[in-house]
Amino acid sequence: MADKSGRSLADFANIIESLTSDMTPGQRYQTLLSGLSGLFPCDATCLLKLDTNLLYPVASVGLSADARSRRFPIDRHPRFAEILASPLPVQFSVDSALPDPFDGLMATGNECTKIHNCIGIRLMVDGRIWGVLCLEALNTGAFCQMKPESFRTAVAIVTATIKMVTLIHQLEENVAYEHELNQRLLSSGRTSAPSDLIGESPAMKALNKDIEVVAGSGLAVLVQGETGTGKELVARKIHRLSDRNGSAMIQVNCASLPEHIVESELFGHVRGAFTGAVKDRQGKFRLADNGTIFLDEIGELPLNTQAKLLRVLQTGEVQPVGKDQLLKVNVRVIAATNRDLMTEVREGRFRSDLYHRLNAYPLEVPPLRSREGDILLLAGFFMELYTHRFHSAVLRLDEASKQLLQAYQWPGNVRELEHAINRAALKACHDQNTDRLVIITPEHLGLDSPAERINRPEQVVNESGDLRSALDTYQKQMITRLLNEKDNNWSEVARYLNMDRANLNRLAKRLGLK
Repeated sequence: MADKSGRSLADFANIIESLTSDMTPGQRYQTLLSGLSGLFPCDATCLLKLDTNLLYPVASVGLSADARSRRFPIDRHPRFAEILASPLPVQFSVDSALPDPFDGLMATGNECTKIHNCIGIRLMVDGRIWGVLCLEALNTGAFCQMKPESFRTAVAIVTATIKMVTLIHQLEENVAYEHELNQRLLSSGRTSAPSDLIGESPAMKALNKDIEVVAGSGLAVLVQGETGTGKELVARKIHRLSDRNGSAMIQVNCASLPEHIVESELFGHVRGAFTGAVKDRQGKFRLADNGTIFLDEIGELPLNTQAKLLRVLQTGEVQPVGKDQLLKVNVRVIAATNRDLMTEVREGRFRSDLYHRLNAYPLEVPPLRSREGDILLLAGFFMELYTHRFHSAVLRLDEASKQLLQAYQWPGNVRELEHAINRAALKACHDQNTDRLVIITPEHLGLDSPAERINRPEQVVNESGDLRSALDTYQKQMITRLLNEKDNNWSEVARYLNMDRANLNRLAKRLGLK
């Protein structure tokens, strides 16, 4: 069996033996696929796992970096539907009208490169469809000399390896998590879906490891990080991996709560407790009983509410507004902030005792600029998401766009990247007006270099000569720009301008921004 490189089954067996060493499932699949790619005359191979009604890559060879973050709904990709429906390998002709999901994703060539030859086979494990193995070639006659028995043998080896990897991973998890993991598997009845935290950089691997360590502990967690880094996704993953995942996770944006109702929102109230309290209200903590409460932007809570939150953390009791009786709650608290809470404590804006209660297990979400290699993965994910959401043509980045994305500093982090991809996709689809392959260029992205952004002066348009009017125009332009950069987060803008939030609100109203 040596269709491409002359490797024998003995060589491949050595690769399989190496899979028993200390690796993650993803590393084992990648090792397997690297060995397999040398056995056949293909330019790329991809191993995809089936999750309900979509396929997602777990390993690939010969495909670009962003291919790994793609998600392929079966109803949007007829080639995958045909492969999954067939018990035999499916080879698509060169002139097939069905679009190839990997067009424009080859590591060699450019973004317009189209696949000319494709073979796919569904993979069965324990009588169930596990996923799909695809071989992709740029040469139209690449698979003509390939022996059918060689392909069948390789597929059998791949299937056996998948089963082995699954068993090894389960054993490793059982050792690591013991009772907590067993309870999760029993309650869910299925393996978890792909994580929403996309990234393979060392910083993200370290974060995911910390999440796995703390998830089953029940400790309070303080998630810190810049705006747009994905703190909410971290909280959701902690809840999903905890033994509370069968109950609700209630989210509260502390910055959006008016001070006069914040206590009622968190702890509830009884009818008649204050003007407008026409009926009893449970409050977020009671809604989260036996589950998790996620307190986003915890640094925005008023000091008097911080004291009452501390009591809940210490005693597990809440007192609804207007009620003398204390009510027991069993709630796991996850808090998030983009502020430096230690500075807030020193300056008297945050209680030190509450900070230490929340900081039982701190997590720092890395900014996108420090996540080397993740930008293209995330860009690929957002492009695929845009394609599915708006039923657009297949989206690809040209090489110049990839370089620009990786060079940009991303002050708004992952949220800014998502918005940039969505805008670029909209512009590119409009410009190219095709239902097949749309190429995103730097002009569509419209990103300034960091130097250009820093050095560009504010453009104050005012011809009246009136100093007050010119100052108002300047302030309006600056606040508007900052709101765009900080995703309309008024608290962030106030901190950036070193202003009190209330003063900024008053200024914005006077300038007609609110």
